[in-house]
Amino acid sequence: MFVLFGRRWLAVPVCFALFGCDSGGAPIAADDRPSAGGASAGPGCSLGTPCNCGNGVYGLTRCEPVESCDCADCPEFEPDVRPEFETCPGTVLGDWSLESAEFYLEPLRFSSQSLGSRECPMQVVAAPQDVRLNLSVPTRGHALFDISGFAFATRYLDACSAPFVGAACAGVDEACKLIGCGVCECPTIAFSAQRSDSSLISLDSTTLSLKAESGAPVSFEYCLDDAHLTLNARGFTAKLRKVAFVGAPSACESREASDCELGAYCKWASGKCSGSALSSCLIQDFGVVPGCMVYAPDATCEPVESPEDCADHERASCVATHGCDWLGTCRGPSIDCQELWLRSGVCDTDAGCQKVDTENCAGTAECPKHTSQERCTELNQCSWVTGCGVPDAVPCNDYPLTECTTHKGCELVGTRLK
Repeated sequence: MFVLFGRRWLAVPVCFALFGCDSGGAPIAADDRPSAGGASAGPGCSLGTPCNCGNGVYGLTRCEPVESCDCADCPEFEPDVRPEFETCPGTVLGDWSLESAEFYLEPLRFSSQSLGSRECPMQVVAAPQDVRLNLSVPTRGHALFDISGFAFATRYLDACSAPFVGAACAGVDEACKLIGCGVCECPTIAFSAQRSDSSLISLDSTTLSLKAESGAPVSFEYCLDDAHLTLNARGFTAKLRKVAFVGAPSACESREASDCELGAYCKWASGKCSGSALSSCLIQDFGVVPGCMVYAPDATCEPVESPEDCADHERASCVATHGCDWLGTCRGPSIDCQELWLRSGVCDTDAGCQKVDTENCAGTAECPKHTSQERCTELNQCSWVTGCGVPDAVPCNDYPLTECTTHKGCELVGTRLK
């Protein structure tokens, strides 16, 4: 495969013909290609010989009813035009996810001492549909990124490359094939799948570069506005929207067969999903793995509003109801601390008593002040009672969005994008 993000193409000249080569690699001189004509067929009509379709593609000569160039069965070839791109610098801190991508190809470049240099126009065909690009920049100089799906087919003209590579299509790359009418088609990788949870990021006024622990740096021209980051490289322009990556992988046991094995460490077997999911999402998990979500950037972590009927729930439905929790409380009468001291030798400071001296304990002990079953039941007058109720307020706003849903009593508020 030829990689579009490498340096310029270098080719060793083998065929020095000044014109294209046919499917067998033999030169096809332009003077031998009849034009798409209209003249009556005559003795000079060469049936089935290549002829010029007018756009660099060649068809086959037909002699009946008149001499003409048949281009009806030729594959489409419309060279890409590189769009203009204007850079605009800015601060790229935050989370970014792909919104759209446009694919194009710059010309293939060939050079030799005898023939000089030439650019061969190219066309993207079968543009990829399952393209992913997630980028998170939590701090200056540090980034997490996931790039995948940037593979597609490309076309160029055999007549353009043949003088430099000396063979039909495969002289450029062995995976390239002549698909008819002098058109070559090749599988192309604009980006190999790459992802990293620990990368360096650097910016200047025009270029954003990512460098993982292994592999070559990846560089883009970039433009930043309030809500979008546009990256431009040789082969595509990607428009990323500002988002918030939130959540944590769902427990394996909670997943269905269709999403069980997304991510890592969950397996579907014997009609159920089992395993031990990761405690946090990797950059490639957002928008893919259950629980790893993509929200609009204004999302917040808020306390769950408790329903009024928590006390009516049994344990199973209580735990499943947002805003309710199965709680234990210590209940019982108020106890005179001095009486408690004289009877049991306990001055219960946790329940509100105060030790005055070795002989006296002042105050009133309150059972509800005990928050553990063990301490509660140390007092004969107190008992531990369980039931469904409203949990204590949780400081949800203090939690990072990536942790919000891991805290009971907190929920994400905002627009979920995927």
